[in-house]
Amino acid sequence: MRLYTLPIYMMLVWSACAADDPGGWTAAKWGMTIDQVRAAVPDAQILTGNEPKRTINGVLSPLGVPSLEIGKVTWSVYFLFDQQGHLSAVEINTDTPSVEAYIQTAQLLTERYGHPAEETAGGRRSAQWTFATTTIQLRYTYLAAIQMETLWLSYTRPNAARI
Repeated sequence: MRLYTLPIYMMLVWSACAADDPGGWTAAKWGMTIDQVRAAVPDAQILTGNEPKRTINGVLSPLGVPSLEIGKVTWSVYFLFDQQGHLSAVEINTDTPSVEAYIQTAQLLTERYGHPAEETAGGRRSAQWTFATTTIQLRYTYLAAIQMETLWLSYTRPNAARI
């Protein structure tokens, strides 16, 4: 009987971890079309030109949420789609990056998803949470030479080819 206890325990632990996989970002799930994302995320809107054009890794985002409060930080959300028009990534950035904003956001993510699988500190801080269908990365960079700070949060579907 003891021989079966460890495999069953491991399956239960794996199942509990798999349940935390967001499968996208909030109600927007991987594989959704633009119309499905708009229906699932009521604040999402077609980026028509009044908003700044946003490209991520050379991909223009057709859909976004210009302003979203997460904790004490205001973010802009950009939805990225693959060549078939299905959601494959969500990139989130702020115009007010800081170490404090990074720490607050990392704390919120840790409360929701547990400790990150990978983490670095210093002028280039990062944390990564890895799930079966989703990779979450939080990245903060401070370049002292030019006094520039950036703070990005991304949810991606691993191995998803984008346009």
